[in-house]
Amino acid sequence: MLLPTDDLLRPKAQRWMRAFQRQIRATWLAQSEDLPNAGPAEAVGVSLALAAAAVRVLDLEIFDALHGARYRQERDSSRAGRVVNGLTLIRNAEIHLPTIVTPASNILVGSHSDPAGDPWNYTFDYVTWARYENLPAEVRLNTQTSSRCHRGYIEGLQNRPVTETLLDVFCFFRSLDPELIAHDAEGKLDGFPLPVSKGSDHAYYRLHPYEPTQEEVLRRLTKAATDTNPSAAWREICFVFRDPGDRAILRFAGYEKAHALAMAGERRGVTTWVDYPELVLRDVRRGHDYWLVEGEERHKVRAYGGLLFARDTELGVLSIPDAPDRPDWWQIRLSISNDILLHCRSRGLDWRDVVAPSELIVQR
Repeated sequence: MLLPTDDLLRPKAQRWMRAFQRQIRATWLAQSEDLPNAGPAEAVGVSLALAAAAVRVLDLEIFDALHGARYRQERDSSRAGRVVNGLTLIRNAEIHLPTIVTPASNILVGSHSDPAGDPWNYTFDYVTWARYENLPAEVRLNTQTSSRCHRGYIEGLQNRPVTETLLDVFCFFRSLDPELIAHDAEGKLDGFPLPVSKGSDHAYYRLHPYEPTQEEVLRRLTKAATDTNPSAAWREICFVFRDPGDRAILRFAGYEKAHALAMAGERRGVTTWVDYPELVLRDVRRGHDYWLVEGEERHKVRAYGGLLFARDTELGVLSIPDAPDRPDWWQIRLSISNDILLHCRSRGLDWRDVVAPSELIVQR
């Protein structure tokens, strides 16, 4: 639905859209900025506070002021519109409450060695919105902000990368009035593309609004993982992770074939793995080699009627030991399995396998 801006408000709308576009860039760049005595998350928080203010002006003073109920219906019925509502919760907290909202921090620290120059360290903070229950109590209990904004935070923001959500909002406003979008002297979107940040290239980040969304790439990766066997030639099932309540198997774990120099404990040529039972079942059905290890014996794992068996017994009723806490290889792999990008990489899939170069504004 097009909801164009009238001549009176267009200059104001264009200024705040340009401000918003520049704050998206500032938020991205802040993820590589380590503020003294504060850290990258605080640098991101500063940029996010200003981005949320820009979103609120465009939301309330432009589109709501001009189009009222038509705009509110469009906003409240879309995923990106719920992000707008969630950002209103953030803006109100920053402006009206004696508290601040700090995003969840996932800092990656590395170093770069250049034979032709001095080495340097870098920081990339993969910043996501905190879970709603982890927001300050003053924010969660604030009834002055509409309940739709609290729901918007839960449905549109929590656990999601901050820059990705801002790009959702940009695309939403652009769909309402493309004439508001700011361009530079060369005709490119002001603030875009975002630069590739050192430390971020292991995962997929949208660097331009017209690139595939992160959610779309994760959907493609999930399908690829479902349709493709792991890259290792074989896997051994040695352990399981179980539900503490009903003891159902949540993950299988063990060793898999790796390159000749790989080491896992005393074993050469193997590495560790953790994966979901439903994926293991699909792998076995496609003929991938899995073996159940019991002491010195290896038993071929087979699939019958939607269940996995070894030595003619369903794996779910066998006494497969729980994965140990030490060494912590499998605990680390368990954590990795909760991240779609990292989990797919553990199966030999990279996001570049599902995103065509022609879909990218920035090649990386």
